[in-house]
Amino acid sequence: MKKTIYTLLVLLTGLNLTAQKNYMGLSMGGSFPLGTYANEAGVNTTGYALTGFTLSFNGNYYFIDHIGFHGAINYGMNSVDEEKLKTDWVAHLKALYPDADLPDDAVIDFTTLGWLYVNALSGPVLGLSISKFTIEARATAGLSYIRPPERNIRITFRNTEITSFASGQSMAFGYQLGTGILFTPNNVTGIRLAFDYFSSTAKIDLESHIDEGLGNPVISTETVKFPISTIHLTLGLAYLF
Repeated sequence: MKKTIYTLLVLLTGLNLTAQKNYMGLSMGGSFPLGTYANEAGVNTTGYALTGFTLSFNGNYYFIDHIGFHGAINYGMNSVDEEKLKTDWVAHLKALYPDADLPDDAVIDFTTLGWLYVNALSGPVLGLSISKFTIEARATAGLSYIRPPERNIRITFRNTEITSFASGQSMAFGYQLGTGILFTPNNVTGIRLAFDYFSSTAKIDLESHIDEGLGNPVISTETVKFPISTIHLTLGLAYLF
């Protein structure tokens, strides 16, 4: 046992450990949707999200060796699979209004936007500096503003019109778990590579109605929740202080 402890001490000494460096940084990269958020199994349960973009302003402040505070303001966006969403949305409306007998040659106008979210997160960070590199692990939580994609569809055939609109925005609890490595070639600037998992929940209001030319449209309304989960892979610059 004594030999094992001695060996570990020798190895740690040989690593040339240095003090952790405080920094503020700007990074950007890809947002890769996961799970239900990326799935395309149901218009009321899944997000149809595709790979997108993320931009983050973040920083670390170490108040004691190896332990500090991490804060981040993060923007992200993911487009959606429009053709698949359109096909499934039409099928959803057929099931919602089965008596409409929607023909295959109906005129369909469909527009949609992408997912957008802005996060303000903070939490503890653990850091280990070896020469010019700092390896960090962090767990942050805070508020997420999420705007799901609007979905606007109008189907017309004979004397009938089916319209459906989905929109919403919400403030929700969000959290992010991540790791990264900071390379500091000098005492002023650094290059930071980060890998983060982000999760939150969004709400969207759905409203659909059918008007068969009788002046008494049948309206259906619903509010649904969508879990949001993405992987952020980013690269950026850091200013050391």
